[in-house]
Amino acid sequence: MSTTCICKVCGAAEDTWDHALLHCTMSKCVWALMDNDLAELIATTNIKDPKDWLFYMLDVLKPGDRTKLLVSCWAIWRARRRVLHDEFYESPLTRMHFIKSYLADMDLIIIPLCLQDKKHLTYPKVPVWMPPPEDYVKINVDAAISRWGNKGAVGAVCHTVSGEFVAASAMVWEGLSDSATLEALGCNEGLAIAMGCNMSEVCIASDCLEVIRSISKKPRCQYLAVLNDIEARRKHFAKVEFRHENRAWFSNPPCNINRNVNVDSNK
Repeated sequence: MSTTCICKVCGAAEDTWDHALLHCTMSKCVWALMDNDLAELIATTNIKDPKDWLFYMLDVLKPGDRTKLLVSCWAIWRARRRVLHDEFYESPLTRMHFIKSYLADMDLIIIPLCLQDKKHLTYPKVPVWMPPPEDYVKINVDAAISRWGNKGAVGAVCHTVSGEFVAASAMVWEGLSDSATLEALGCNEGLAIAMGCNMSEVCIASDCLEVIRSISKKPRCQYLAVLNDIEARRKHFAKVEFRHENRAWFSNPPCNINRNVNVDSNK
């Protein structure tokens, strides 16, 4: 405990609260690095009572500057305690960096007032596997093109309405890089899987709306031969449904079903 009123940092005759936070050489160096408006307000405000000074500053400052003022006073007081008790000195730039870093961290956790009302909160939709109609099997098909564009690949995965795994297929086509043609080949491969598994009611799902529409309208296009092959194969089934789905919904069936699938696939 100090027995004298002299400031041990700058040697001023009286070490009061406003001297320690505002007028000491250590404090002035920090405030000089602040915004000009805030630094000028602090320098020109002469209120001796600490509570009145604080209420006045909070009243005239903007919300962002209020936070900056309080954090800066706390950082200055912290640095001053370290000088007096630990004899640890740090530069004004170091203290300023600490203040800015602390304020940046606070900005990350502040929730806007408009979001405090739950009516304004929005929650992202979690993609789920969409089952086919009752008694159908569902085959999700998709296509991809290589990074160099010199080949493409198609894949198809078949599940029952309850999500149980039935079959899967993947094929690579050298020299083919047209996405619509690959998607059509994927739909055709899906029908081939269903035929091989003796399924009578099939739902084919693709994220390519162009191909789904072309299967029903059969326009003249570069994959017309594939559409004709699809038309020929669909006659072998009692019911065939072609469905457009966003790729985000191409997720796996529920986890409890997948667990059973993994056990069966290892047999």
